[in-house]
Amino acid sequence: MQYDLKLIFSHFLTGGAFLSAKPLGKGHINDTFLVEAEGGHPAGYVLQRINHFVFRDVPGLTENKVRITQHLLGQLEKEGVEELERRVTQFLPTHEGSYYHRDGQGNYWNLSLYIPDSVVYETVSNPSIAFEGGKAIGAFQRRLSGLDPETLHETIPHFHDVALRLDKFHKVVEADPCRRAADTPAEIAAILAREAEMRAFMALVHSGAIPRRVTHNDTKISNVLFGQDGHALCLIDLDTAMPGTVLSDFGDAIRSGANPGREDDPDLGKVGMDLGIFTAFAEGYLSEALAFLTPTELDYLAFGAKLITYEQFLRFLADYLEGDVYYQKIQHEQHNLQRARAQLKLLESMERQYGEMQRVVNKLGKL
Repeated sequence: MQYDLKLIFSHFLTGGAFLSAKPLGKGHINDTFLVEAEGGHPAGYVLQRINHFVFRDVPGLTENKVRITQHLLGQLEKEGVEELERRVTQFLPTHEGSYYHRDGQGNYWNLSLYIPDSVVYETVSNPSIAFEGGKAIGAFQRRLSGLDPETLHETIPHFHDVALRLDKFHKVVEADPCRRAADTPAEIAAILAREAEMRAFMALVHSGAIPRRVTHNDTKISNVLFGQDGHALCLIDLDTAMPGTVLSDFGDAIRSGANPGREDDPDLGKVGMDLGIFTAFAEGYLSEALAFLTPTELDYLAFGAKLITYEQFLRFLADYLEGDVYYQKIQHEQHNLQRARAQLKLLESMERQYGEMQRVVNKLGKL
């Protein structure tokens, strides 16, 4: 689809005149462009179309992003951090004072300052990247620990509520709409064998023993922006930032970053958790997060990796059984089952190393 980017850009308060725009990044959900403007921000601007079919509450989502980034900016200023424009995404308002513009086609857009001389990694190739990534996520959570999560919109309700996902899973297995359950007895059994443990954890979340906090909810390493010197600058892609538990952010970073195989790797021999990467990430994360974590959160930190990997296994398997209704971008009929099997293999690797994972966290928690 073609967009009139010059017209859309003109609705925002920039002080600059549109010169050019080019696609930015590899996102599969939103459309993102780097805009150059005469007389405006010298590094340029990031103009992004927010997919309102995926994110149904764009005004709430935008309000979350602005509230979070403004809070982060205030904390960074208090800490005396230099180069603030490189340490947090800064969104710009429209002439009407809103932080999003809706064009004539019904599309929603927001605009932020581009952070130059930055690097994005697609994989965690060494412990240094893992340490810096963990530190960035820990710092993000620490600086937001004073922001009441109930002031934010829950733009994807019950996003990490594994108990509700299990309830749905049972219904899907019982209905078996695509007659696929008979082909997956081992995978269904693996879900059921761990169900009690996962529901027990969710009971802690629902009771408040594990507190709700402001979380990112998509902590893959490509959402950590790095400087040219190898140090992390900030977290980007805040569309899913909302109330959650810090264990989900920690767990998803491990799930996505400490596995040398792919999320859908057909070669299960390549799939597993690298304990060295886990350790480096935990070191970076806890160097920032120990300042605010409760003892209960610390006790369950390593469990967060198992939780999110189980959740993703559950989601892929349920979607396969249901007929690929959510993860529709599949390369073949059994792609979501292939994804589920890779997540199960990763979960089993974590379970074998769980004692050591806990020892790593306990040791770091006493420093």
